[in-house]
Amino acid sequence: MAHGEWRKVGASSVVLCALAITLFGAAVGCWVGYRRDCNQLRTVAEKITADARSGSERVLALLHWVHVETGTAKNHSYFVLPTLGATPIQVLRAGGDCADKARLLSAMLREVGVPATMAMCFHPATGQPSHTIVEARTDPGVFMVVDPAFDLYFPRSDGSGYFGLLDLRRDPAILLRRLDQLCDTAPRTHPIHSYNRTQAVYDRAGSINWNRNWLMGFVRDRLLSDLGDDVYRLSRPVPFEEPKLFVAAVALLSGLSASSLWGFRVWQARRHHARPQPRAHSRRCIPPRRLVRTTPAGRANLLASRGNGWQSGERKDDLCGTPTPAISPRGCK
Repeated sequence: MAHGEWRKVGASSVVLCALAITLFGAAVGCWVGYRRDCNQLRTVAEKITADARSGSERVLALLHWVHVETGTAKNHSYFVLPTLGATPIQVLRAGGDCADKARLLSAMLREVGVPATMAMCFHPATGQPSHTIVEARTDPGVFMVVDPAFDLYFPRSDGSGYFGLLDLRRDPAILLRRLDQLCDTAPRTHPIHSYNRTQAVYDRAGSINWNRNWLMGFVRDRLLSDLGDDVYRLSRPVPFEEPKLFVAAVALLSGLSASSLWGFRVWQARRHHARPQPRAHSRRCIPPRRLVRTTPAGRANLLASRGNGWQSGERKDDLCGTPTPAISPRGCK
């Protein structure tokens, strides 16, 4: 855009342009940081699962590693905003609680080709999230639930596989039997002995908090008619589990909005300046045709004008004494 055109669009449009460029730059920077973190997670995850031969073996190998190698205290690190929480790389370095470990395990599973999503258990009395777990899809249509905070998973008694989220929702006794089994065999120092059986229950577990507000409840009711109970194991959008990707998406959408508004302002300014400006009105007074024909001076002037340029659209104005256009009924121009 030329320098003169920048002056036409105004300061607000210049600010919008600078804002759009800044937001696009922030989106690119967050995306690059996210991809760099993914490469680091992939390197670690591939080393841990080097001997795994199936999807379930990869899940169990990463489950044990995340439980043992990372700390258990809440990770207070965050990216941009505290509400976004710690990134998987920050959890990898400093550990975290059940939600932090679930975020790390879910991200590492995706990097080795195992689709996974975080899921939540809800308090029976308050309905608020009380515990965070992970559900992984080891094969098409085959799911398994793992809990990295307690190194907990649920194998079937017949050895045919593992229980998924919907199995635990339908039969809460699966959790209690598994806890009893582990408490009998695990050492007293194992965290499984501190598992809260009254709050971290699976009868209302789901990947999305559908009880957050009335709109989420409305969407759930509509989806239930089409998907049935599968609505509770829908994969969460990856940006909701990856803070850097979430910020990149928000910055990109905001940049698109700012650039669209800036383009509209530029188009509006160009359209305004391209519009032809009206001519300045003449100060000469032309007597109306009625006065020209009814007054003596007007009749004399009319006869003179007929012989001196009337056919060409000009006449001598008796008031101004200069050639003027043909008489207009509107009087003054």
